[in-house]
Amino acid sequence: MTEKEDFYRVLVSEARPNPGKVEETSVNKILQYGLSTGLIFFCTILFLILIRTWRLRRGKLIAIAPNFSQVPCKKCRFFSSNPYLRCAIHPSIVLTPKAVDCSDYWSEDGKFPQ
Repeated sequence: MTEKEDFYRVLVSEARPNPGKVEETSVNKILQYGLSTGLIFFCTILFLILIRTWRLRRGKLIAIAPNFSQVPCKKCRFFSSNPYLRCAIHPSIVLTPKAVDCSDYWSEDGKFPQ
């Protein structure tokens, strides 16, 4: 054998991939693909659940909303836009259907009800 042939054999033997590293790389790619697919699937399911919950809650609020037009609380002197205490006289019934016939209603214009 000549030096040239030995050189080519060395190059060919170095060019062959190591089977252990190839398997590790393919396993890593499979894991990455599986994890990314699983994450996308999980996020999609979570998004669909949140949308469904939001629609159900929105439907309940729409069903309740017509009653608020009859409630006089927002025009009462004792009503406040404070979220902690909306009514100083009847905080338990403020903005509910029970407040339609409130005995302590007093309009903001200052005229006492008779």
